[in-house]
Amino acid sequence: MVRHFFLDFFQVEFGTGESRLGMAPLLAVLMVPGALMSIALFAKYSALLRWIKRDFTFNPDIASLPDKYMFIAMSIAVTGIVAVLRWDSLFPDRRDFANLAPLPIETRGILLAKLTALTGFVLIFVIDVNLLPTILFPMIVMENQGTFHDLLAFWIAHAVAVTAAGLWTFCAFLAVTGTLMAVLPYGVFRRSRRYFQFLCIVLLLILFLSAPAMRFEVVKIRSGVSSPMEWLPVAWFLGLYQTLQGKAAGSFPALSAMSIRAMAMSVVLALAAYGISYRWYFLRSAETTEGPSSGWRLPPSLFRWVDALLLRSSFDRATFRFIVRTLARSEQHTAMLAATLGTGFALAVQSAMDARPGDPVPSGLLASSLIVVYSLLAGLRLSFGLPSEVRANWTFRMASDEGVDPQRVVRIAMFLFLLPVAALSSLVCGIAFWPEIGAGHMIFTLCCAAVLIELLTAGFRVIPFTCSWIPGRENLVFAIAVWAAGLLFFGPLLAIIEGFLLLDFWRFLPFLVVIAAILFAQRYLRKVREPIAWSDTRGEFDLLRIGE
Repeated sequence: MVRHFFLDFFQVEFGTGESRLGMAPLLAVLMVPGALMSIALFAKYSALLRWIKRDFTFNPDIASLPDKYMFIAMSIAVTGIVAVLRWDSLFPDRRDFANLAPLPIETRGILLAKLTALTGFVLIFVIDVNLLPTILFPMIVMENQGTFHDLLAFWIAHAVAVTAAGLWTFCAFLAVTGTLMAVLPYGVFRRSRRYFQFLCIVLLLILFLSAPAMRFEVVKIRSGVSSPMEWLPVAWFLGLYQTLQGKAAGSFPALSAMSIRAMAMSVVLALAAYGISYRWYFLRSAETTEGPSSGWRLPPSLFRWVDALLLRSSFDRATFRFIVRTLARSEQHTAMLAATLGTGFALAVQSAMDARPGDPVPSGLLASSLIVVYSLLAGLRLSFGLPSEVRANWTFRMASDEGVDPQRVVRIAMFLFLLPVAALSSLVCGIAFWPEIGAGHMIFTLCCAAVLIELLTAGFRVIPFTCSWIPGRENLVFAIAVWAAGLLFFGPLLAIIEGFLLLDFWRFLPFLVVIAAILFAQRYLRKVREPIAWSDTRGEFDLLRIGE
């Protein structure tokens, strides 16, 4: 059972199980940020570069404190996000009950097997994220200083601190989740989980992204000066880090003791909450029907308005309803959208905090709005490509003909999801500055979003959620690199252009001409309409072969 549960953690299912995505590519990707962060610090600790800069007062013990804080924050953020996104696998479902309940196995044995597999799963992720930084960072900091014994102590201190921080995060999340499951009614718990996921992702990313701003607070703690940062879990494990390295000063010894108490308390609470909620949830799963949760209730007037103005055929109207209702009900697709949108929201908060108040229209505020728009559209495009109930796509196959255009419906759906975000950000700009600024921001956002939607849907020849092909599976690293590059361009760089345009509204005229030319060229290039794809082009997941 341990092997079964352990392997199940490393598979991500979409739909009814026809399409599965392994965790191996994700593990490879998660090793990269820590290694790049460590290598990027080489210039900071290089004795040659310090000699060139004539910096002879450099203290590596003090200079490394913010970097240690950053690596601990990264361990907490990644572990927490993995726990949030793998929520469904942490507790039993209807399939587990159907397969295991008839067997002569006690519920206690199932619980211990699941808990053992869960512990191994978490340890693999924590080690994977922190392995390369644990090796590289101490070597870069010490360079040619100290002995091998000092380097070994540095290695051990780093490994223990970041691993303990990651395990504490997972235990704390497990304790909170188990408590919510035991306290809330089953229906309320299922409906509220998506909001909890989004909130956790945003908070964890803000914790990590705010690490560079904490460098002065870390020095205060080392000097014994009271700081609000002492309430953050990252500071507790930084105290443990310094204590294990034998360099605890100021408030670090007290923070180290607090980290040990917090670790012990989180483990006890996690075991208790998980044990109680597991048995309750395991027995409760037999009474539930398999399928998506009820999701959000959508007003019928929404569909009538869209039908009258935008959708031409009955096939388009059916496709649009399928898109909206799947996003409203499917927990897998909601989790994917929450991850991308939560990432964008956290980056937007960081961008807004970095805005310079002296600018007429701070580019950081403009960039924050554009980042959210980009994350929303990219998340929608990614969600559209993930399959859902692939065995049921025969209904669309029978209803489709050569004249249908799912790309058009996809673009309409993405644009309608975008409108509330663009309107809200423009309203905020109009209130904070002038109404003209808000109107200009609305025009700029919609124009850039229109071009982005065209780019994201280029070559998208499937009806959303009906194809068994998982996008980005072949080259996950490249897909993430493209997403990050697009985020950089659509956020800070476009914000600079928008700030220039907002200084004089006459500058919008050539901008609108350029946007119109781009949209016209994109429409001209897609004149050739390709047939709709229903499965992986390699045939690997085609389960609907007619005549078999």
